[in-house]
Amino acid sequence: MNLIFDIGNSRTKVALFENNELVSKQIVDHLSADFLTKFLKNQKITHSIIASVGNSSLKLFNELQKNTFLHNFSYKSILPFTSLYASPQTLGVDRMAAIAGAMKLLPSTNILVIDAGSCMTFDLVQANGEYHGGAISPGLSMRFKSLNTFTASLPLVTPDENYTLPNGIDTKTSILAGVQDGIKAEIISKIEHYLKLYPDLSVLICGGDSAFFDSQLKNSIFANLLKTVPDLVLHGLNSILQLQNGYSAS
Repeated sequence: MNLIFDIGNSRTKVALFENNELVSKQIVDHLSADFLTKFLKNQKITHSIIASVGNSSLKLFNELQKNTFLHNFSYKSILPFTSLYASPQTLGVDRMAAIAGAMKLLPSTNILVIDAGSCMTFDLVQANGEYHGGAISPGLSMRFKSLNTFTASLPLVTPDENYTLPNGIDTKTSILAGVQDGIKAEIISKIEHYLKLYPDLSVLICGGDSAFFDSQLKNSIFANLLKTVPDLVLHGLNSILQLQNGYSAS
């Protein structure tokens, strides 16, 4: 059984895989010993991987290292793609994992991966397995918060998937129109750009806001290209774990 930790900016995803099948998953704000004890009850863990955008717990690391084949994921890990990123040490582990997950799901395919989390990232992996880079911009919640934080009078507005008009009739709906329609246009623009280069392009959306954008884009001209895969990063981490030296199927 493979134990997967995806430690993000605000939440941690913990998952169990039996070979390539996702068996169990939990999302927590705080990773505690009590939670892990309950989550792993009666489970035989043989392999584990930690992917953290910050620093992971040393105690957790040591415990896993004692009891499992542990891999601490970084840019030095064996990857299923060829990275041509100019500064590989700065490439986020979440971005690398999402690319690996996309390749596992759609091998030998030109894929645009859109990760709709705290930040919005766009990453393209070519059918030949080459990754050249991508784009990073503020995510949905970050855009709403920035308007409230860096102005004197604009309120903090939360996303509303039912508001789809390009204009607002008051301050709240004007912010909704500006942020939501703006980020939707950004996504469509990126898809249009890559479609010109790769007419057979597939587009996968993952991340905490993936369901929101799935509903926002379902009536767009690119709806047939899009597939929402909420657990893409977890599947990518599981596939990366299986590539590492010292890993052996149990």
